[in-house]
Amino acid sequence: MLCHQSDSMDMFKAVPVSLVSGTDASVGIPVAVLEGPRLRMIPLDVGLTETDSAASADGQLRAEPGSDELLDQLFKLSCVDQDLIRWMPFGPFGPHEAASHHAFLRSFARTPGRLMFIVRCKATNALVGFVGFLNASAGVSIEVGFIWAAAAFQGRRVAGEMTYLMMRYALGCCGFKRLEWKTHHLNAVSQKTALGIGFTYEGTFRKHMVSRGIVRNTLWYSIIDDEYEAVRAALEPKLAAAGPLAA
Repeated sequence: MLCHQSDSMDMFKAVPVSLVSGTDASVGIPVAVLEGPRLRMIPLDVGLTETDSAASADGQLRAEPGSDELLDQLFKLSCVDQDLIRWMPFGPFGPHEAASHHAFLRSFARTPGRLMFIVRCKATNALVGFVGFLNASAGVSIEVGFIWAAAAFQGRRVAGEMTYLMMRYALGCCGFKRLEWKTHHLNAVSQKTALGIGFTYEGTFRKHMVSRGIVRNTLWYSIIDDEYEAVRAALEPKLAAAGPLAA
């Protein structure tokens, strides 16, 4: 399936790319760079080296190499400066556990049914955060997960724009029927964000897992294809009113 969409309002653009690591078929959704008003979401290819990337630099959008330098940045922003993955069912990684973090992230990104994105500011190329499509299921359902933004971009509707782009791509372009959001019962910010974007709360998986020594209940939210246009129409004015990320 070839997904290549854009709109005249510069709210959404999707440009297909390929993963050098050859895992395109296993991620469950066509691989593409996604662009919105302020963000560019670039697929993470942990099999792509900086040399590969430079050799293919021809002005075209490419996957993001999973270099040690990039993973060092992610580690510093998400685990050292602030524990931005504290509600996720893995970690924590201490300040001196960069190697463990990198190994985990590379393994996580290679897992079938996942497409991870490095999120950057379109205006400055600054590293904004990280997010992924998870649990892709036969073109029917797919999850937005592993979502975080660096402290400098918190409270600036970044999660909303990331999710908007992923919703438009999965439901509007690739024909999925259901977009899911799951979160820890103690993560009140995530729960509020999901509802603010337009997800519907469906229920709670009680005592779903043990996460960092805490028995976690997992709250499930969804947007289905029947709701897509209404959710999109309600979300776009909020994103249009969001201020620029670049100072």
